[in-house]
Amino acid sequence: MVSILHISSSTLLLSHAGDQVSFPNSDDGWEAISPVLSKLRASQLLLSYSAERCVTATFSVRRRKGHPVSREAVGFAFEDHAPFAVEKYHFDFMENGDSVFAVATNAADLKSVQDTLPFDEAPACAPSAILIADGYKSQLAQQPCLLAFEDDGCTHILRYQNKQIHLWKSCTTDPDSISRELGAIWLNSEVPIEHAYLAEDVSEELFAENFQVHALTGDTETTRLQTAKDVASGRSRATINFTTAGQSLIGTLKPVDRSLTAFVIIASLCFVGLGMALTQRASQYQAETDKYLDQQVAIFRRLHPGERVPPAILSRMDNTLFERTSLSGGSGQLPDDPMILRQLRDFLEVFPPNMRLRLDRLQFDNGIIDMDGELRAGGDVVTLRKELQKTGMQVPAPSTTQGSTGVVGFRLNMFPASKEAAQ
Repeated sequence: MVSILHISSSTLLLSHAGDQVSFPNSDDGWEAISPVLSKLRASQLLLSYSAERCVTATFSVRRRKGHPVSREAVGFAFEDHAPFAVEKYHFDFMENGDSVFAVATNAADLKSVQDTLPFDEAPACAPSAILIADGYKSQLAQQPCLLAFEDDGCTHILRYQNKQIHLWKSCTTDPDSISRELGAIWLNSEVPIEHAYLAEDVSEELFAENFQVHALTGDTETTRLQTAKDVASGRSRATINFTTAGQSLIGTLKPVDRSLTAFVIIASLCFVGLGMALTQRASQYQAETDKYLDQQVAIFRRLHPGERVPPAILSRMDNTLFERTSLSGGSGQLPDDPMILRQLRDFLEVFPPNMRLRLDRLQFDNGIIDMDGELRAGGDVVTLRKELQKTGMQVPAPSTTQGSTGVVGFRLNMFPASKEAAQ
């Protein structure tokens, strides 16, 4: 005796010993049905899934010439046609020449159902609509055709060729919905479809206009029960069987998953190590900054005893340096050019120590020295020129002016003795 447990989102319908018993699809419902299921063996039960728990697609899969298409290739190609990661689903498929017809259901949901059942092994599990379609298949012609019937409050339309499923569409029983699906199937079909095989619960009016209609013998429930018996007894195989199809691609992807997990762990450790190194380096930089600031504070207090330490110490110290090193408001920054420093040294070495002079401007420009100032007497200008010539530079006669107070103003230039010396 074979029993069928039909599972929808809201109902558990058990067909057992010629009777049908309905339970809610809830914890209480599973608890209530368990005593009946415990009297069965896994080989005596077939799980029938409603269409709402299934996802179906027809697509092409690349394969090596002369080799059957691999399950992994179908699984990865399925992701382009279904809104899920395929490793989280159980799926089964059948090849149709260059294309594949595949159906999937949630792996976690199916495992939860199988774990609830009181069996050591998992019973066969197939979509209810596929079981019904398999029961009607013997009545179909070899040429392309449609098969239509109602199940679970939906109208199911399957496109066949050579008695193999190429497409499965589900819609409501509303005539407009059926017409839309028929139109889409008609437009997307690669070969002309002339025949439609209808169960007794499907209206012929929607099909008769475009197809030659054939009535199927046998109601859908009887057909499903007979197919379930044949599958459970081993006399036939369901076109789609989630259980015998094997596990989802989780097992196949475990090596990749392990590699990705290892990569994520290593990358995480690298980021943690980098973060620790950056934190340590930041602490070192902060310590150096604090040390440097302490030195600035110490220098400032030595230069400005008794004054409050300002927030911008460097700015204050730059101003102090400017005030103490500038000449007549000029820049207090010492020149970086070594030639200028050598010329300044030579200038100071030959400068007469006892001569009283007021120097208003002293400019170094590309080896040339210009100066303006005042002397107490005109003879001091001649003396200053002679002393400056001792540096080896050319010193033309200066220009002088007589001031009202008796002082002599002068402008004097010095430049290298040759062009090579200037360079």
